[in-house]
Amino acid sequence: MTRIYIAGGPGSGKTTLAKRLSSQFALPCYEMDLIGWENGVGAQRPLAVCLREVHEIAIQADWVMEGGHRPWIDELLQSAEQIVWLDLSWNIARWRLVTRGRSKQIVLVLDQAGWHTSQTLAVPDGIHLVFLPPYSPELQPVERVFPLTNEAIANRRFVTLDDLQEVQAQRCATLQDNPAHIRAVTHFQWWPCMHR
Repeated sequence: MTRIYIAGGPGSGKTTLAKRLSSQFALPCYEMDLIGWENGVGAQRPLAVCLREVHEIAIQADWVMEGGHRPWIDELLQSAEQIVWLDLSWNIARWRLVTRGRSKQIVLVLDQAGWHTSQTLAVPDGIHLVFLPPYSPELQPVERVFPLTNEAIANRRFVTLDDLQEVQAQRCATLQDNPAHIRAVTHFQWWPCMHR
């Protein structure tokens, strides 16, 4: 019996490691995003569906599963023989996230604050900058998220940049597990609903 659960943040290499272990040891491989979201990226799937699919995986003799922490993975963690935690610095993970889809097009939306513009900026191929109209914070709901993320670092001293990034990453993980809290400060009533 071989049951391996691989956890870590975005860009940590969970999927790559899971697929390699699956290939090397002939284990069925499962991705958490495909359980939690329609087609892995769409609308969140019902809790009962996630729990049922997790149970069906957990009772199998052999598997490798990769994903972040979700409230419905307890049975997998209890069934796993090995739990692998991939803990990379944010600099490496960020580089991986940006470069893993070199053929993909990235649209980066920016406001027109003076520190977001430069005449000398060399924008890499595949990255497209789109500037919002000036003085239009309602078009950038993420601006309202910053006070939530800053709560963890406000009025604190950090010895190294890595220490600061670790605290900030933990705060972001906490917020990610509480989408209603984020929605409460970012949802404008007139904002169009997006169905993925």
